[in-house]
Amino acid sequence: MPLLASRQPSLLRIAAVMLTAMVIAVLLPAGGANAAPTVPDVVGRNLQGLPSADGPGSDRQLQRGGDIARVSQQVRTPIRFSMVGFTVPPGAQLDFRTSVDGVRWTSWQQTTTDGGDGPDPGSAEARQAAQGAGHASRAPGVITAAMWVGDASYLQTRVAGEGRRAIPEQVVAHLIDSGGLGRSALDKTADALGAAWRGATTPAPAQAASGRPAIVSRQQWGADESWRRYGPSYSSTLKAGILHHTAGSNTYTREQSPAVLRGDYYYHTKVNGWSDLGYNYVIDRYGTVYEGRYGGITQNVLGAHSGGFNTSTFGVSIMGNFSDGLPPKAARDAVVRLVAWRQHLAGIDPLGTTVLTSAGSSRYSAGVQVRLNTLAGHRDVSATACPGDALYPQMSSLRQRIADREAQFAKPAPAPFKLLMASRDTGTLSLQGKTVRGKIFVWADQRAAGTRQVAFWLDRRSPAAAPQRVAQSQPYNFGRLDTRALTDGGHTITARVRRSDGTAAEVTASFQVQNRFTVRIDTGGGAHKDRYSRKWSADSRYLQGTAHVVNSRIAGTRIDGVYRSRRVDPRGYRIRVPRPGRYEVRLHFAELYYTRAGQRVFGALAEGRRVLGKLDLVAEV
Repeated sequence: MPLLASRQPSLLRIAAVMLTAMVIAVLLPAGGANAAPTVPDVVGRNLQGLPSADGPGSDRQLQRGGDIARVSQQVRTPIRFSMVGFTVPPGAQLDFRTSVDGVRWTSWQQTTTDGGDGPDPGSAEARQAAQGAGHASRAPGVITAAMWVGDASYLQTRVAGEGRRAIPEQVVAHLIDSGGLGRSALDKTADALGAAWRGATTPAPAQAASGRPAIVSRQQWGADESWRRYGPSYSSTLKAGILHHTAGSNTYTREQSPAVLRGDYYYHTKVNGWSDLGYNYVIDRYGTVYEGRYGGITQNVLGAHSGGFNTSTFGVSIMGNFSDGLPPKAARDAVVRLVAWRQHLAGIDPLGTTVLTSAGSSRYSAGVQVRLNTLAGHRDVSATACPGDALYPQMSSLRQRIADREAQFAKPAPAPFKLLMASRDTGTLSLQGKTVRGKIFVWADQRAAGTRQVAFWLDRRSPAAAPQRVAQSQPYNFGRLDTRALTDGGHTITARVRRSDGTAAEVTASFQVQNRFTVRIDTGGGAHKDRYSRKWSADSRYLQGTAHVVNSRIAGTRIDGVYRSRRVDPRGYRIRVPRPGRYEVRLHFAELYYTRAGQRVFGALAEGRRVLGKLDLVAEV
């Protein structure tokens, strides 16, 4: 540097003045202290077909199969590019390699077309993508995943497959420069200063109280919001997270991570034609967590990460390809921090399962109900290798680590509200501890400012269960409940309040249903429980007769104790009931004395009406 200074002092002075001016321009933008600084424009170009190489060496064996491949010429691309994806003819397989100078080439890299990601079939976003809205090439074929290459100016492809279209000329290369490779050195300095200004390399510290990890915002990583085609959509509930890998390169640097994300965002919107980035959250190999799809990091934003299973799920993707090796520990730790916080916020059991209904995926037809772990791998719902053969076996370990971390979170403060009930026979009462029958009306006494919604569960069996009702505004009613449809005994209604600040509170009211009147009497015997835990009361309410007990084994039953006792020659039983109505009476008989048919024949009356006549137990048995 001293040598350069002695030879070109004026050049150094000019550069210093320009650099100082650039620092001021970045740190004090014209729009004020809160205005977003400029980031490198993402530049995209489509290369419509590469000419096939001539000569006897043009046919090669594809590394992943035995098909003959047609190899293209080594082509200098119209722009320097950091990421590339392809549209290939249906059924074709494509490999590619790149070079900075046309002399030193990378090894051949395989592309993947079995991702199974994208919007749910039948959705507005899926229709938009199918119609080619925003599609950069409008070329027919199958779109591969985008691959990060870092810096390249030359490209070569080789294509294998059946049919005349499986040739390099039928391939469209989507070249993307998301890191400002074509910008001057001074412009790149400004870009680095802009990234530091936005905080992309120094994200805000985690909020320890809520367990929320540090998350780099869309503004910080440089998302161009003009690419989004319409506002976000939301799921009413969140049931599970789905883990992905982007299937790109693992060689990016920490400083390049935002550029990788910008490239994926461009590819999803401009090439795939989706409305936004497909994933809800993205994690780089250094453990940095990035906000994905627009709509709020605490909201149930409907993504485009698992076609057919986007509803009620959130997608987390780790940058890179983990088919042959695990993500670094920092990335796996970030998955644990992020998923534990997000599932805790949604009340999802990290070790539980849930049932999702397919909207149609490459693995499950539309309408099929699928039981999944609450943290599933992409391959669990689609025919894909994602999130990689090396990472997928670690899913069970990740779920346990997530559960362990979530157990350390502070429990929410007691909910400042009650569940209330009313019926035809009562006024307004707290539901907690009440015994109810017939039809009742239930609602949440919740008037706190900032309440966004109240979700209700009847007899919730798992934290991951979907609510039976979600009230989005006052009055926060569960509604009418006909308890006659429930079994007699204990039941619960759980209500969860979600507030606009992202916090939540829960309350559960336990109550008893008593619509059925049941009494079991062991005639001639004492009170006890049978082997099925049913309670039998001691002999009572009888009119005359004598109690008698035998000790022999009773054939034809598994509850001998009920049949060993009897009341001989009773005139009847008088049993009080709670109210007029229809009642079912079951009579249990055993012949404990006679052994031949015809020796005892008898009948029975109920409410003065004969309901049984000429019963001979020996003859019947």
